Amino acid sequence: GLVFVEDYSSMILEEVGPKHWLMHLMKELDSAGPMSKHTNVAIEIIRNFPVIVFTSTGNKNGKKVIQLLDECRRRHNVHENAVLEIFIDDTRAGNKTYNDLVAVTKQLGLPQIFIDEVFYGGYEEIRALHKGKKLGRTILAAVGFTNLPCKICKKKGINFHDHQYW
Repeated sequence: GLVFVEDYSSMILEEVGPKHWLMHLMKELDSAGPMSKHTNVAIEIIRNFPVIVFTSTGNKNGKKVIQLLDECRRRHNVHENAVLEIFIDDTRAGNKTYNDLVAVTKQLGLPQIFIDEVFYGGYEEIRALHKGKKLGRTILAAVGFTNLPCKICKKKGINFHDHQYW
């Protein structure tokens, strides 16, 4: 039957998990599949991951922001897969992702950071959150932090993990 692109994307996400979904999405874009024409790729990524950094290889501020986010994530015991780095390169998928990202943020520079579907800006804005001791709480809220134990592994405070995929 007829399947809408967003429904197809959600079906693939449920079937293979977040990391494999992203690889599938990029392959779909490179092959000019149906998602490449009818989907804002940036929005698809943003709505499926709690913390996303769109950057490019060799971007110094991109590296710095990843270091800040990783430091904060480790300090608050947040699973490493909660922070997703998207490297925008000079491929069909990279160009589509970048153009879709610019359509959302109206910003040309990289890095661009989203937390819980909210555009926070670039390195300077994340650094300010970090200095103001608000970055940790922001990340914890994005991953749905709870001090309740995981139903599978019984570890407390471990969030955004799925034993099937991670």
